[in-house]
Amino acid sequence: MSYPLKKEYHGNYNQANNLQLVAQPIKHPSIKLKTKKKKTSGFTKFVKISFLSALCYFTIQSNYQDFIGPNFVYRFKNKNLNYDVTKLIEPTSKYLSNANILGQNVIANHKGKKEILQIVSSGEIQNLAQKIDSIANKYKGLTPHVYAYDFSTGETLNYNGEEEVPVASMIKIPILFEYFKQVEEGNKDLSPNRKIIFEDYHKTSGSGHLQYQGTGGVYSMDYMLDVMITQSDNSATNLILDYIGGKEAMNSAFRRWGLNKSRMNNWLPDLNGTNQMTARDIATILYNFDNPKFINNQSREYIRKYMSNLPTQKLIKAGLPQDAILLHKTGDIGKSLADAGIIYLPNGQKYILSIIVSRPHNDYRAREIIEEISKVVYETIKK
Repeated sequence: MSYPLKKEYHGNYNQANNLQLVAQPIKHPSIKLKTKKKKTSGFTKFVKISFLSALCYFTIQSNYQDFIGPNFVYRFKNKNLNYDVTKLIEPTSKYLSNANILGQNVIANHKGKKEILQIVSSGEIQNLAQKIDSIANKYKGLTPHVYAYDFSTGETLNYNGEEEVPVASMIKIPILFEYFKQVEEGNKDLSPNRKIIFEDYHKTSGSGHLQYQGTGGVYSMDYMLDVMITQSDNSATNLILDYIGGKEAMNSAFRRWGLNKSRMNNWLPDLNGTNQMTARDIATILYNFDNPKFINNQSREYIRKYMSNLPTQKLIKAGLPQDAILLHKTGDIGKSLADAGIIYLPNGQKYILSIIVSRPHNDYRAREIIEEISKVVYETIKK
């Protein structure tokens, strides 16, 4: 008996016990059955295209500034353009908090409303840059970073004023301003009249006498602020810094103030020079001394009291007449010597001068160049 190649038989018995043969087609594995494709409607195509278009748009928009633009568009237009790769390989650099990469703290710009007025220059102070250049040429190995602002004319001097350099104890200027900004925001723990117990916890080396005082002494916050500025006491500075939130609070303040090149990496004393600012950033803070939206009158009087009572007659002070009033703060470590302040002349003129000198370790000539620059700035502006 022969059997069909493509059929199989199933035997079933009916009630009469008669065999009934039922033929069914075999599904051969090599034969693929053709199925009809469903046609996509025009509306479905429209939805898919719209979704993909929206996805591409928002992806490009959100990544253009940080990735697409710097890596492709800008570099195509200018092949010499340098891109900050830390933004790509260290995502937390976009946050307000610190991110450490290659030993450097990277801090994002603050995207909210800036709390500080930026200096807007009406032009350069005539011939001043050339005069400072002549002075700098006499001091080989020293690099002066100078920024000046003349309130009478709105003119400025920017001589290496945008470079980030160690500022030593001049970091105490922004600490002082941030302290009073927090007081104005209602932090009652920071009242200048508050009495506190000074513990060993805040003692540190360097300048100041508090490191030699016994534990348990009672002082007012006003006293701590005073010796932080007038005696540059590092122990008092660390106490104040602790109360306002530490290095993180200062770095957040820098971002809010729009000082994107300023950063605080270390408590005092910062002998390695990791706390860095620019001469312009220091001048910008001083520029806002009279800004009522930055600090109020009461805070201003406290700051005036501290910054007008430094005992030194050197640095910027040495280049001024005896009857000039100077509100300032100095800074001194091996790598740099600095001084910055607001100068009030007897004739009613007022200007800001910020000087930071990068130097070989403890090079004494840094003091001389600051005094010469102070004198030439005074003589140029008073005319």
